Amino acid sequence: MSRTLSYVLLSLTMLANALAQEASTPSPAQQSQSGTDVGAGATGGGIGTEPGNVSKPGYRVGGNVLPPKVLYDPDPAYSDVARRAGYQGTVVLWLIVGTDGRAHRIRVQQGIGMGLDQQSLEAVKTWRFQPATKDGQPVPVMINVEVNFRLATSSTQSFHTVAEANATPPHFPGVDVAKYPMVVHIGNANGLPVGDSYEIVAQATIYGAAGKQSLSIYCSGKKNNCPFLGSGNYPARWKSEGQQLEILGQEKRDGPWKKAEYTVRPDAPTAEPPANP
Repeated sequence: MSRTLSYVLLSLTMLANALAQEASTPSPAQQSQSGTDVGAGATGGGIGTEPGNVSKPGYRVGGNVLPPKVLYDPDPAYSDVARRAGYQGTVVLWLIVGTDGRAHRIRVQQGIGMGLDQQSLEAVKTWRFQPATKDGQPVPVMINVEVNFRLATSSTQSFHTVAEANATPPHFPGVDVAKYPMVVHIGNANGLPVGDSYEIVAQATIYGAAGKQSLSIYCSGKKNNCPFLGSGNYPARWKSEGQQLEILGQEKRDGPWKKAEYTVRPDAPTAEPPANP
């Protein structure tokens, strides 16, 4: 077996073990079953004590629980700093659609910074829905919504990864893993204003031959190949060992793989040794 292929298998095995450990503690939403309500406290509280029947929050869509439908969804306002910098992206929000057709308990699931997270929250507060139903009766449901910010003249891209990247071990169809032997997991990323431009800063965990590394990486909006990276796993390689990463992502789902270039922040922690086989 070649050394390059050994590095690839080591990277994927380490990531598979890490993801398996993370998956052992499911979130409250993951613990729920499709079509069942979740989030009722042990002491109860009763439906109806909060607008939209969300004191006993949410069902998950599925089975006999039909999803809500958007009736009114005005576009969000653009923050001045993001507009001046030509910055764009997609904010993902978690919320409960109540039986009153309003959004409740809204929180940011994946932010992009530059003032756009707050603008998305303010916009979704005004949205109106036809409530979800269970057996024909309105019920509160938990959903994620995407709020898109786009400028006609902006060059900012947003990269995604593929569904197979979340498998154990991750898989990247169409990528030469001998050329891109590392796996980079992006936890969260944010845009920060810098003069008349911006920087995108991301928290990353790298799985490679050197072991597991938790790093802070960034790129400048003034340079090419500086897209926003959504959370998930991406194939990558060192362009400059320990300093600059070349990461592959997709601008459109099932589209071609494109390159992003991120630099390691100087105060990034050192690598952890590889796990024992």
